[in-house]
This record gives sequence, C-alpha cells and structure tokens, in this order.
Amino acid sequence: MVWTGAPRGENDAFPVFSFSVNREYADIMYPAWSFWSGGPAISLYPRGLGRFDLKRKSILAAAEALPWDERKDVAFFRGARTTPERDPIVFFSDAHPELLDARYTPNYKKESGLPGVEPVEPVELEAHCEYKYLLNARGVAASFRFKHLFLCQSLVFNVGDGDWLEFFYPALQPYVHYIPLLEDLSDARAKLEWARAPENRDLVRGIARRGHELIRDHLRNEDVKEYWRELLLAYGGRVSWDVARDEALELKVPDQQDRRRGLDAMVFPPTEG
Repeated sequence: MVWTGAPRGENDAFPVFSFSVNREYADIMYPAWSFWSGGPAISLYPRGLGRFDLKRKSILAAAEALPWDERKDVAFFRGARTTPERDPIVFFSDAHPELLDARYTPNYKKESGLPGVEPVEPVELEAHCEYKYLLNARGVAASFRFKHLFLCQSLVFNVGDGDWLEFFYPALQPYVHYIPLLEDLSDARAKLEWARAPENRDLVRGIARRGHELIRDHLRNEDVKEYWRELLLAYGGRVSWDVARDEALELKVPDQQDRRRGLDAMVFPPTEG
C-alpha cells in the first residue's frame, strides 16, 4: 500500500501492510522498494536514488575520503518541494546561511514549487559527505534518503522527528544516533550552533558515529531480506485459513532487457559480499 489505512485500535479485523507509516497508524511495516530499485527518481538518478546496496559502497567510499575536519562546517539540504512542510528549511537557510545551505531542486515542472524561488541543480548523495551536518525531511511520506545520509558519517538532523516511519526507524534513537528538529525549525538555530561549538566536537562526532555504524552494520541487503523473512514467517504463522496457489498467476523471471534495466534486483535482491 502507498497510503496507511489502519488507525490504532481499529485494525484488529485485518492487517494492513505499508512501506511508510504515520505514527498515528498501526500498519505493519515492510521494506520499501527503494532498497532494490532506488526510490523516487531525480535528474541525477532517472530510475531512482540508486540501488541501496550499490549506493552504500560509493557513499561509504566518499565518507572515508573526506576527514571530518576538512568538511564544511554548515548543515546541508537539497530536495524537491514534495510538501509545503519543507518550506521552513529554505526560509531558515535564507535567514541563516552561515548555519544551513538549503535549496529546492526542480519538481516535475522544472520549478521549485515555491513562488519567487528558483530551483537549483540536485547534488549527488556522495557529495553530501562534504558537509558535517545533513538535514533529513519527510516528503509525501517517509524520506527514502534518510538511510543514505547516515553513511556519510555526518551528523544527521531529522526534521519532524519521524512523524512518518520506515521499518528500521524505531532502531534510531534521538540524541543517540541523530538530532531531532521541530517541523517549524524553531529550535534549529540553537541546535546547529550547539553542534558547531568546538567544545561539543566529541559529543557531535559520537552521535554521528553511532548513527553511521547502525546503518552501516545493520541495514545491509542481507539484513533487509532477513526482516522480510521474519515478517512473512510471523504473518504466515497467524494465517488461519488454507493457503492455495492461484494457478492463474505466474512467477515473473526477468528477461535480458529487464536485467539491463536493473529489474532483476527488484525480484532477486543480491546479498552483499
């Protein structure tokens, strides 16, 4: 499902599975397609952000190549205006450019979506590692880039503090793995100035390191597949009716053209090794 549909206390009759869940709902979360096919498409990645197992390698390499002290001492955000809730990020950047570099990238109309604001070109995920601090903000639902940002070893600030979730979000703890920000960014100045203060360097780097290690070590392709396995086994164990195969359905095996397009990764996601 794209939209959640099981308010808490009202889903006892049947399960609802969703890849992105609002905290108000009790849907059962499953890994989004973005792990195999890349998530929303932008001009840099026309078929999505890129397969996560492959982007992991390139972002980790970019992070290792740039020591913390050589990174820009400013927070960074690039993204489309998928929701007006992102506007405070751009407004804050205009008011405090010394703290935050945030701009909208083109939407499907090649516009920023915000009147009077010109869009800028998207920035590759690997280039995000040039900054000490990175902002994540939900779009229509959860932001698929959240997991990528941690790989940079930068300190991640999460706007809205996870009103929309993916299946792995509950493992992330505020002030342990990332810094939460209010949706209106009314606390952003104080928290960004705190992060930049020299006396807080070790605390900041500790939070950045723990967030990085959690995603690096526990969100590999084999971990995602194991979650799928446990989810389906748990669900299957609760099924109280006889399961019969629908003979009208066929297993799709990717042909050569599909493989060139990367669709085989959607059906048979590879194990890292």
